Amino acid sequence: MSRPSPYAAHAAYVALARPATGPGLILVGLLAFEATFYGTPWLLVLAGAPPEMLEAMYLGATPVALALLLATFALPALALAHVVRRVHRRPARSLLGPPRLALRQFVKTGRLLLVLMLVLTVPTSGIDPDEVSRTRPVPLWLAILPLAIVATLIQTGAEELFFRGYLQQQLGALSANPLIWMVLPSAAFGLGHAWNAVTLIDALYYVGWTFLFGCIAADITARAGSLGPALALHLVNNVFQLVFFGFDGAPMSGFALVLFHWDGGPVTYLAEGQPLYNALYALLTVMMLLVLWLTARLAIRR
Repeated sequence: MSRPSPYAAHAAYVALARPATGPGLILVGLLAFEATFYGTPWLLVLAGAPPEMLEAMYLGATPVALALLLATFALPALALAHVVRRVHRRPARSLLGPPRLALRQFVKTGRLLLVLMLVLTVPTSGIDPDEVSRTRPVPLWLAILPLAIVATLIQTGAEELFFRGYLQQQLGALSANPLIWMVLPSAAFGLGHAWNAVTLIDALYYVGWTFLFGCIAADITARAGSLGPALALHLVNNVFQLVFFGFDGAPMSGFALVLFHWDGGPVTYLAEGQPLYNALYALLTVMMLLVLWLTARLAIRR
């Protein structure tokens, strides 16, 4: 007796993409999303945004600046939605899969991942008081949290709609081979994050980590038959990276509760000339990602 395919739900997830797919059409969606993403700063300049405002926004060291930065991801998402409607002749909400299923799986997965991250993050933070520059007042931080969650949802939502929604569905309609619908979008997802790094070793680590994240998100999307679990995974991961710890005045620190001293230099994940530390750090972060993946799989099976 053959075992059922773990990706049985994927066929229904990609079904709406089948009537209008092909490399040329996919390229239109890719160009629309990427051109809008990289063109947003120029659009803001043309709209008359002051240079100092743009500099502060792209630094993201204050709550408002970081919220505005993350909110700019709405523009490529809107461009993608337009392409899906006009070029592929299907509703933009089809990128989510069945909406009710997506919402239900988003809530179930997000709830379980939230508990897991709280358990793992708080006891293991290992804060050295001498390294802390300042801590935001808790009432202020709690007031910032809703803004942080909404802004991060816009950013993660745009990325998930494109990589695990649009690309995975369109490529999945072309081929049932996971090398096509899982690996190719994940490779693009990883390479797209190379700009976040400031050193070569950091770039290699970050591209590799985000590639693995993309594969995991694609896997749970295919198992679930909706974008809900992957969106919950991405949202919880990014919120926890942004709202607890940061370097005072450093990029992307605007939502952080605890702010460490920053010397103004590049903020890196790995250290030059420290191979043992780098290997252990990479191993631990990959293991953490695998735990998140298994937790998400458990959530969609419940």
